[in-house]
Order: sequence, then C-alpha cells, then structure tokens
Amino acid sequence: MKTPAFLFAACTVWLNAANAQNDASLFTDNSIVLMVSDTLPTLNGSILYDIAPVDEVLATMEYDENMDYEKIQKESNMRMKKAREKLEKDLKARKYVVQEAPTGYDPYSINSYSTDNAETPALRIELKTEEELKALVIWLRTQGLFTGNVAEWKKVPTASAMQDLTTRLFNQAHAKAERLAVMGGRKLGKLIAAEDYNTGSGNDYDYPDSSQGASPVIQTMRFKFSLVD
Repeated sequence: MKTPAFLFAACTVWLNAANAQNDASLFTDNSIVLMVSDTLPTLNGSILYDIAPVDEVLATMEYDENMDYEKIQKESNMRMKKAREKLEKDLKARKYVVQEAPTGYDPYSINSYSTDNAETPALRIELKTEEELKALVIWLRTQGLFTGNVAEWKKVPTASAMQDLTTRLFNQAHAKAERLAVMGGRKLGKLIAAEDYNTGSGNDYDYPDSSQGASPVIQTMRFKFSLVD
C-alpha cells in the first residue's frame, strides 16, 4: 500500500539532513532520486609556477602630462626584456626547466604596433613538489622585484580511482534510498538510472582552490531507484 503523506513527511526530515551533507533528494510515489558527492582520491602532480620581473623604474616614476609615454613604455619593455633574460639564465643555472608562459594572445595575429612595445611574457617553471616551490620562492625574494603565482596545481587520479569512487557513491545512494523507502512504508526497487552529474549537467569537477595542493576533487552522481509495495 502506498503512503505518500507519510513518505513525504519522512523524506522531508531526511532531505534536511541530506542537504546538510551537500546531497539532494527528489521523491515521487514511484521513485527516489538521490544526488551524492564524495572526493576523488588524487595524487599531487607537478606545479606550474609563472614568474615575471617588475620594472622598478616604471613602478616608482612620477608622471606628468608632458612625458613621452610611448618612449617610456619602450624603455621599460627593454629593461623588462633584459631582466627576463637574466632571470631565465639564473633559473637554468639552478637546474630549473624554464619555458615561456602562455600569454592568452593569438601568436599568429599581426597588428600595427611595434614589437619593441610588446609586453614581455612571463617565465613558467614546472616543479615536482611543494618543497621545491617553497625553495624557489625563497630564492626569488632575494633576487629583485618579481611577480609570481601558481598557474596550475596538477592533480593525478590514483589507480582505479574513478571505478572505486563510482562504487562508493552507488553504495551511499542505495543505503540512503533504502532507508527512505522503509521510512515511507515502501520497498526499494531496481536502479533505474545513474548519471555523472558533474559532466552530464555541464558542470565540471569541483576544484575548491586550484592553487592549493591539498584541495580535494569533488565528484557528484545522480541515482534514480524505483519504489515498490
């Protein structure tokens, strides 16, 4: 016998608890839909770090309306280019693998601006560990005025991580759905559908903060179960 009123009351109580755990639930007379989340076990991979010199002359210059700004910018770019070349040489001498950081500009575009006025690209270094990153930052702070930031903190899934995670998410959803069915005086039927919510809905995996190596990768799946008497 179906007991929709009791089921609704029981599910409302459970839904509040589920939402507290970042899960979501949807109930009808014939089915239960649950969304459950868990973290994807990952290994910290390499760290991409971008460095660019800062023109101290330009940063401290006092401006007035009679200045030749084009000349000032050209001279600044020349200083920046020399500082970048010195930085690259010093980094390579310390055995770092150095490459040019992506600028976001189309490398094949042509415009009327002089190449002397082109912005000097940052340098990118790939580091294996956070300890290497700390050592690099400490050294850079003794070398002059630079800007630096973590461009990407790569995360590598552990072996069989996705398969294990999917099994774990299903077990969580099945256990919760079974308890809800019992609370509503029903029995849990078969699994009707399972969907990777992150990719199926257009949402990407949740990286809370890509600059932090310890940040977990969160995966969400949606499961639909039938209800039977």
